[in-house]
Amino acid sequence: MLTLAVSLAALTLSMLLGIAGALSKLSGRLPLRLAAQAYTTIVRGIPDLVLMLLVFFGGQVLINQLAPMVGYEDYIDI
Repeated sequence: MLTLAVSLAALTLSMLLGIAGALSKLSGRLPLRLAAQAYTTIVRGIPDLVLMLLVFFGGQVLINQLAPMVGYEDYIDI
């Protein structure tokens, strides 16, 4: 049941981010178009496996740096 909830949350979040990115690329505002163009250029330029490893291991580092800010002082090992 937890797997289904996590997958639906990931689907919802990815759809919202995708729609926001598409609207940014179609926007009449130059800063939004440039930001969306830069994002797609960078993400398409990184191989998928490298991007997955960056998110996985970078996410771990980010969680361990943010944990003390919310009152969790121990090392988090995922």
